[in-house]
Amino acid sequence: TTDYIPLLIGVYILLKLWSERMGRVLSSFDSLFVLGFLQTGLGILVGSTGQLTMPRLLKEITDRDSIVATGGMFMSLSHGLKLVAFGIIGFKFSYYSTLLICMVIGALAGSFLGTLLRKKFSDRRFSQVLKILLTVMALRMIYSALL
Repeated sequence: TTDYIPLLIGVYILLKLWSERMGRVLSSFDSLFVLGFLQTGLGILVGSTGQLTMPRLLKEITDRDSIVATGGMFMSLSHGLKLVAFGIIGFKFSYYSTLLICMVIGALAGSFLGTLLRKKFSDRRFSQVLKILLTVMALRMIYSALL
């Protein structure tokens, strides 16, 4: 069962963000290649896994624009590979065209709004806000998995 995968992702995110010791231990296993592979594979099973790579990016990159651009690149690759995989198995995207168009419009609007908001933060403040948002998301994943 895949019910506990979000729990594991949530715990990983919290440990990576808040525990120096565990963060160092986890860093020896979480190459960007492995995280990208997991993000794509797990994304097919459990949905949203974009936050999986963000704690690593926060530790390695200090420029807020580079963090967002790198995270966006990971998500583009991840979603692109999922589109290919679903296409190969015969998924009928046309049945969901209205939903897909709405999702694309929402993503574009979110990117635009995010760009405007990001300009209002210093790199340091952006990292703090992102860390808090990732923590809330991780706690929600853990809570949902335990219900």
